[in-house]
Amino acid sequence: MLLKCGVFFHAPEPHNSKPSDSFVTTAGGVTSLDVSHIQTWDNNTAYPFLALPLSYPISPRLKTAILFPRLASDLALRSVSEKTLEIFELIEELDRETRKSRPSQAMKSAYCAVASSCTAAALRQNVDAFLDCFHRIWVLRFSDIEKSPAAALISEELYEVRKIFW
Repeated sequence: MLLKCGVFFHAPEPHNSKPSDSFVTTAGGVTSLDVSHIQTWDNNTAYPFLALPLSYPISPRLKTAILFPRLASDLALRSVSEKTLEIFELIEELDRETRKSRPSQAMKSAYCAVASSCTAAALRQNVDAFLDCFHRIWVLRFSDIEKSPAAALISEELYEVRKIFW
């Protein structure tokens, strides 16, 4: 199955096949993840590791090996949140700094879908939750991204959805 942000997700292997040695592989610039190893990651798995005070920088490959499984876990478990938006922003930053590449249209669409989903979930709770979520995502986060090098993550679709919520 292909996730629209340029990452292939493989279905779990049959019981009689040899399990893969690694859950993250890269070939031809495309990162593949074996979802069967990561569906149990909880919402706090990657963040403590990324926040460790290390005397040397964490390599981009290691960051990618942490962020993509977390993103896949959020999507597989259908538990997207504002942390998922942060993961997209970190992935965009890694791509921009290491590969000098811009986000794909599919990644922009996925970012928009997660932002919309978070807002809709807050609307289902109550008006106060919706207004708080709207302010955090569509006012603060959106304006911060617009002014940053991550502005390439903003699609026309995201602008249109913002107008709808606005």
